[in-house]
Amino acid sequence: MSTTSKQHKNDKLIVDRLLLDLKVESEDILSELMLATQECFGIDEEKRTYSEWTEMLFGGKELSEKNTSEIRYYIQKISDVKLAAQKASEICKLYYNNSFVDEPLEKRLKKIVSLCQSVEARCNSKHYRRCISMLNLLKKTIVEQFPELAEQFNSKYNHDNLSMWE
Repeated sequence: MSTTSKQHKNDKLIVDRLLLDLKVESEDILSELMLATQECFGIDEEKRTYSEWTEMLFGGKELSEKNTSEIRYYIQKISDVKLAAQKASEICKLYYNNSFVDEPLEKRLKKIVSLCQSVEARCNSKHYRRCISMLNLLKKTIVEQFPELAEQFNSKYNHDNLSMWE
């Protein structure tokens, strides 16, 4: 019984660590989105919300090669979030398999993976404008999983705010 209890504590630590990794990757999409947008349009001091940065980067009717290059770079960050969510989901299945199943967590992780895949697919088919709604849904799902990130995702930010969040 002692061994089982220790194993559950160890498993719980692993799950918590993976969720922390997902949270960190999710936070990174804020700064990476801003940096990609400013690489395309120039650095300014204006503060924008995550949704406004998304609209600015993905919303152009005619995207230049520089924009599409920055979008592809940004989508790599979305892929990192997807991989972190997949890893957490797989480990959670193993951990919760022998105890209770945390359905809301499992559903949110699957939704994060699915939304990231949708964004990747739309970018691969060059339907950049269609990414905006998917990225906003991704934001909503991340905030549901990590409510402490709500302020960061919903507030206006620029370079000055990034150091406050670290």
